[in-house]
Amino acid sequence: MRAASPMPTFSEALRYDSRRLAALSELVQCLTTRGAGVPAHHYIAGTCLAEESDLSARCWQEIADTYLAQGLTDLEKTLTSVFRRHQFSGAIDGTIRTAYGRAILHSTLVEMWSSTWPKSEVELVVKSLPYRSPSEAKATLASQPLGRFVMWSTYSERDPDGDPFEPRNPPEQLIDDLGLRFVSRDVFYLFWYSIPPSLSVHIPTIADAYGGGFFFPFKPGGRTFPIRYVDVLTGRPERVHAPIAGDQITNSVGVATVGVV
Repeated sequence: MRAASPMPTFSEALRYDSRRLAALSELVQCLTTRGAGVPAHHYIAGTCLAEESDLSARCWQEIADTYLAQGLTDLEKTLTSVFRRHQFSGAIDGTIRTAYGRAILHSTLVEMWSSTWPKSEVELVVKSLPYRSPSEAKATLASQPLGRFVMWSTYSERDPDGDPFEPRNPPEQLIDDLGLRFVSRDVFYLFWYSIPPSLSVHIPTIADAYGGGFFFPFKPGGRTFPIRYVDVLTGRPERVHAPIAGDQITNSVGVATVGVV
């Protein structure tokens, strides 16, 4: 039996709205019907839609209305805007933790910080992060963001103050276990930080996942979605919150260099 959820799945939320319920059911069927020319990520997205249980009835109504108005035409782009309006709608995690972790790709950091620093300077700063003390990294990045719209975090399930990246698997498995894609010789920086008491921490929903770009691999329920080692890894706990800056860094910045295996 499925545990009670703060919000219903779309079939429960729209059970008295036959028109929208039929539209959502048809959308999920279209996405999860595997056939020639159907992208694999559509299947994942359709499965996530069917399993999601932390979105409001209003969100489901907007998704249904979008599909009714345009079918599958430009669906990914349009639904991204719908989901962005409903980010941080998952249940609040009230557990008190002091240690959260986030892995960020080198090129993502450079792109994000180049809006405020010269790119050549950003490259030098980013490459030096693993060699800086926590206080130096915190001072250098005090005003630099560690995320854009939504920040995804992981944490230790054994110790609320412990290493958020434990167990420290080989780099390829660590990054995959965090639900991140990688290609040949990608470099990720591992940030260990705290979250200000003023920010609420939420269990992620598809709105958080697809509000930043539709159809990324996502597993409802607050765990990451390993892509390469699906038979070895189960995914790590993950939470979402509003972006913070580098002044919340509490430990040395780590580095994980991965490649095709």
